[in-house]
Amino acid sequence: MKERNKKAVMHQNKKQSESIKENKSRFDKAKQRRPNKAKVIEAPDTDTIKPKVRFITIDTEDAGQRIDNFLLRTLKGVPKSHLYRLMRKGEIRVNKKRVKPIYKLMNEDVLRIAP
Repeated sequence: MKERNKKAVMHQNKKQSESIKENKSRFDKAKQRRPNKAKVIEAPDTDTIKPKVRFITIDTEDAGQRIDNFLLRTLKGVPKSHLYRLMRKGEIRVNKKRVKPIYKLMNEDVLRIAP
């Protein structure tokens, strides 16, 4: 009876070692198929992607319009809350002065929009 148990245990150990080897070989094959995809990306030169200040001169067509509505039309996709924040911070100026959203644009106003 003990010999049978020994044989069963040996057989079981052999199966376990084979499955471990099989798993290792699967892992090695998978590792060979999928090399490490991590790449080092260098930061681009700041001179090439540096956003610039935009100056817009208001013509007769846009005169009389509120600045917030004008900016919503010109800067498509920018939320209204973001435009209000930029005006409060002074990043959007008219004739070198800070303006409120209720400011009505006049002919020949120079609008400065920070990057």
